[in-house]
Amino acid sequence: MDDLYDGWEDALGDSLTAKLQEIVLAHETGRPYQTYSYDWKRHCPGSELFIAPSDILILEGVGAGQASIRAHVETKIWIELDPIAGLSRVINRDGAGIEEEMIDFLELQRIHFQKEGTRAAAEFHLNGLH
Repeated sequence: MDDLYDGWEDALGDSLTAKLQEIVLAHETGRPYQTYSYDWKRHCPGSELFIAPSDILILEGVGAGQASIRAHVETKIWIELDPIAGLSRVINRDGAGIEEEMIDFLELQRIHFQKEGTRAAAEFHLNGLH
């Protein structure tokens, strides 16, 4: 999902919803999907992203469980994770330079999950707290 977001400010907005709908449609019709991944260092569209047709499509990450594509998704899995532990993992992976943006993103994520009913829509719930 990190490649599909459109920067920090609109990470979970209409742009992501449109991309997810296009990806799902392309998958269902056996067509490739082409877009650009987001360049997080330059804060602009980055390199070309190509998703080839396949038998199975896995969308993983915040925003992947949007209501707008649920009817086209076979299995939805919710992984419970403490937001502070998640923040720590991202900072360890990507560096302290994104800490402020990630703290803001956690709030966007919380609002997104609540609005979309993401947790309740999942058929499987896994514990990622340990």
